[in-house]
Amino acid sequence: MPDWMRRFVALLLRGAVSSRSADAIWGDLIEESRTSADDAGSRVPRAAWLLYQSFRIAALLQFERLRVRRSSEPNHSNKLRPPTGSPRTAGDGGTMQGFAQDFLFSLRVIRRRPLSAAIIVAMLALGVGANAAIFSVVNGVLLRPLALPEPDRLVILFEENEPEEMFFQRVAPPKLDDWKAQATSFDQLGALSPTAVNLSGDFDPERLAASEVSEGLLEVIGLAPQLGRPFQPEEYVQGADQVVLLSDSLWRRKFGGAADIVGKTVQLKQQLRQVVGVMPPVQEDLGLGDAVMPFSERIDNREIHFLRVLGRMRDGVSVNEAQTEMDGIAARLAQAYPGTDANWGILVVSLHEQLVGEVATALGVLLGAAGLALLIACVNIVHLLLARTEQRQAELAVRVSLGASRSRIVRQLVTESVVLGAIGAVVALFVGHWSITALLRLAPEGLVRRSVPTLDPVAVAFGLSLSILATVVVALIPALRHSRTLPAARARTTGTGNRFLRQVLVVPEIALAVVLVVG
Repeated sequence: MPDWMRRFVALLLRGAVSSRSADAIWGDLIEESRTSADDAGSRVPRAAWLLYQSFRIAALLQFERLRVRRSSEPNHSNKLRPPTGSPRTAGDGGTMQGFAQDFLFSLRVIRRRPLSAAIIVAMLALGVGANAAIFSVVNGVLLRPLALPEPDRLVILFEENEPEEMFFQRVAPPKLDDWKAQATSFDQLGALSPTAVNLSGDFDPERLAASEVSEGLLEVIGLAPQLGRPFQPEEYVQGADQVVLLSDSLWRRKFGGAADIVGKTVQLKQQLRQVVGVMPPVQEDLGLGDAVMPFSERIDNREIHFLRVLGRMRDGVSVNEAQTEMDGIAARLAQAYPGTDANWGILVVSLHEQLVGEVATALGVLLGAAGLALLIACVNIVHLLLARTEQRQAELAVRVSLGASRSRIVRQLVTESVVLGAIGAVVALFVGHWSITALLRLAPEGLVRRSVPTLDPVAVAFGLSLSILATVVVALIPALRHSRTLPAARARTTGTGNRFLRQVLVVPEIALAVVLVVG
C-alpha cells in the first residue's frame, strides 16, 4: 500500500491514539486486508476496504474518546454539555477532525434521504454537464485558434457582384492566376476544389469527401504531411503521375495507421493513385476531405467558378490593406475583361471569421440556454434544500439547545451540499461527454469542428468549479436562514417563512423557464 495512505490513516486517528498505536492499527489492517478484502489480488478493492475500515475505526475511537471525556467532567448544572467536535453539536470549528466528522455525518444524512439526494445530483449533473459540453465546444470552435502557423494571417477570397446582388464563394482558375500575378499583399495564394471520390480495393467500397488543391495551397495554410512528403511541382502538371495524400482519420480507419502506407497504391475514381503521405488531423477543419489530390487540369474559362481561394498575408499586412489592394485589382480586371469581370469585386475575409462567423451566434445561444437551464436547476435545488432542512427542524433545534453555534450549523449544512456537489460534478463529467457526442451527431455540417470531440481539461475544470460553486451558493440560502431562525430551546418551528421563501422562488423560476422556451 502507498505511504500516503498510512499517513492519512494516522491523521484520522490523531488525537484518539498515539502515533505508535496508529502504526500498530495500520499494521493490523494490512494483515487483515489480505484475507478480508473482496479481491486480494486487486489493488483497488483492497485499498477501498482499507479506507473504509480506517474511517470506521477512527470514528469509533473518536466517539469513545469523547464519551470518556464527558463521563469524567463534573456535572455543575442540569444542562447538557455537548462533546467538543461532535457533528451533532458545536465543537471546534476549524480543525481537520471537525471537517472529517462533518463529511461522515453528511454521508449518513444522504443515506437516510437517498431520493432527494439523487434528485439534487441529477439536476446538478444535467445543468453542469450541459454547460461543460457547450463550453468545450465554444472554447474549441470560437476561442481556440486553428492549429496552423500564424492563423491570423490566413484569409479566404470571394467574388461579389453588388449591382446584380450575386456572391460567389468559388473563383474561376484564370482569375486566380491574375490575382497571383498582381497581388503584393500576400506571401502566396492557393486554391482547392472540393469533390467526392469512390475508394475501392480489398475492403468495402466507400464514398469519400475529397479535394483537389492547386500548387502552393499546402504552403499557404502551413500544413506538412505528418507522414511522407508533400506534392512535388511536377505533379501539378497535366499527365503527371497520379498521387494522393490521405487524411489522418482515413489512414487509421481503413489502413489501421500502418506506417508503411507511403508508396502503396489505392484505387480512387477507378484510377490507381500512389499514396505519398498522410495529412495531420487539422486538415479536416479546413474541408480538405479524406483524400487530397493535386489539381492539374488547365481551364481558361473565366465564367466557371469552382475554386476556393485561400491566401496568407504578408507579415504586417492587415485585412483592410489587402482588401484595398484587391479592390484595385478588381477594377483593372474589369477594364481588361469587360465581358466577364465587369461589376465583379473581390472580398477578403479572415479565415477564422469565415469558419466561425456563421456559428458564433448559434453557439452563443446554446451557451446562454445552458446557463439558464443551470439557473433553473439551482432554484430547484434551493427548493429541495429548504424542504430537507425544514424536515430536520427538530434535529437542528436539539443541536442548538445542546450548544451548537450558528457557524457550526451553517458549516454542517454547507458540507452536506458540497458532498452532493462533488457527486454531481463526477456525474456531470459523464453527462458532458455524452452531450458533446450527441451534439456532434445532431449538429448540421459546419457547426462544430471535428477536432473537438471530447471534454478538454479546461472544460473539465470549468465543470468541476461550476458544480462546487453552484452547490455552495445555493446551500448558503437555506443554511443561513435556518441558522438565524432556529431558537436555542425550541425543537419545533412552523416553517411559515420557509414556505413563503419557496413561493417567492417560484417567480424567478417561471421567468427563467419562459425566457428559455421563448428564446
